[in-house]
Amino acid sequence: MLYHSSNLNNILIRLRTMKRKRGKIFPWDSVNACRTNKVLQSHYSVEDAKAKYVSHGRLCPKCNATPAKLCWVYYASNPELLLNYSGIKTWKDLVDASKDHIWITCNNFVTREDLVDASDDQMSIWITYKRITRGWLTICDLCKWQIDFFDETDWSFFHIQDIIDSYKNMELQKQKSITTAKAEYLNKASSCLDCGTAPDQLIWFYFKTPDLIWKLRIGRAGWLTICPGCIRQVDFFCEVMS
Repeated sequence: MLYHSSNLNNILIRLRTMKRKRGKIFPWDSVNACRTNKVLQSHYSVEDAKAKYVSHGRLCPKCNATPAKLCWVYYASNPELLLNYSGIKTWKDLVDASKDHIWITCNNFVTREDLVDASDDQMSIWITYKRITRGWLTICDLCKWQIDFFDETDWSFFHIQDIIDSYKNMELQKQKSITTAKAEYLNKASSCLDCGTAPDQLIWFYFKTPDLIWKLRIGRAGWLTICPGCIRQVDFFCEVMS
């Protein structure tokens, strides 16, 4: 069942609430690996992070150290992959990447044409990249306590306006059956990784990139799932590509 288009529009453009968790948020080994990764930390500004988040931060529950006095670490669940894709924001950006960059990130790709003709497996690599958990973690070194995580994970596989345009395209949606899509893909679909909403409770609709993208030979069409609560694109099941 499709949601009313105006509801989806509100869902997609609504600002996400910062995620804050209590206690130990991530394994200390991975936190320390990010903390000592000078390349990763140099890509992000602690000053900018504090200006954006410090007023939302919590005191250390043990020693009452203020957010400004805590250690701020940029955390990524896969820092190597994140750094390899640094500066690449969209699938088109990836296609337009240099040959050397493509070789670094996906050593099965030799030319741009290889990437344009990428299979669903390569699309999965792209989605895996977009799912890398990333954001600012505050730590009290004195108490060895992880306090806040300000989530900056980028869940937008596709441009929001393109998604809204596809969703509002009733002619496109009428050509496709959600029942058929769920019969084929539901057992492969993911729950929302943030709130845990089950796949069958997500918004399902058929997505198609704009005509211009198809002319560039990087068009994609398939089933997109979105969490209505977290405003996250969860899965994309590609059925057609140029």
